[in-house]
Amino acid sequence: LYNDYDEKHFLVGVLFSSTFAFSANLLQLVLFELLGVLSSRARWINWKIDLYCLLCALIFILPYYHAFSILQSYGIRPMRSAAVAVVAFLSFLYAFYRIGVHFQFESEAPGLAGIFTIAQAVKRVGVIGVVLLAVLSGFGAVNLPYTYLSLFTRHIREEEVQALQERLVQSVETTVMRKKKLLLLQADMQQATAATSTRGLMRRVMDSIGLSSSARRISVVDQ
Repeated sequence: LYNDYDEKHFLVGVLFSSTFAFSANLLQLVLFELLGVLSSRARWINWKIDLYCLLCALIFILPYYHAFSILQSYGIRPMRSAAVAVVAFLSFLYAFYRIGVHFQFESEAPGLAGIFTIAQAVKRVGVIGVVLLAVLSGFGAVNLPYTYLSLFTRHIREEEVQALQERLVQSVETTVMRKKKLLLLQADMQQATAATSTRGLMRRVMDSIGLSSSARRISVVDQ
């Protein structure tokens, strides 16, 4: 896993490997507990060793080395970086202790003695882990779509915009011309209907006049 990283410092590789190994071993011990592998005493001893080593790395070694590495990356001399890293590490320990005060963990020893018990250390690490997991999950849920959805978007040139605008104008003009033709056809149909109705009326009038004149002629002949 470490071979693909850009960081090639030996101590960084050792810390990464040891932390990953202790974490994987804890998961393995949980599986051993479920499957009944090894004796309960052996699992308990391995559990305590892994937990103490992992807590020591998370609380003491990694915070100090992170501070020291950040200061070294800014070009600060090693001695001064080590001194400033000690101050940053002590500040971290105080903040780590104050977490228990704000969350009011039960059965905590008064003073700084509570921070050195394994139960209180696990509680504080759990709180920090949950908070960091929530922050990173929220950041990833927002940053991932914002970063990768831009790959599916295509840059639109000005010529394409002008061509689409011209097509829109042509479509509007075509629609207006077709509406005018439709209105003219409707007007012609109304005129044709009116003329047809007028001719029909005239024929009925003429037919009625012809019928009345022929009736009169017939009456005259009979007389």
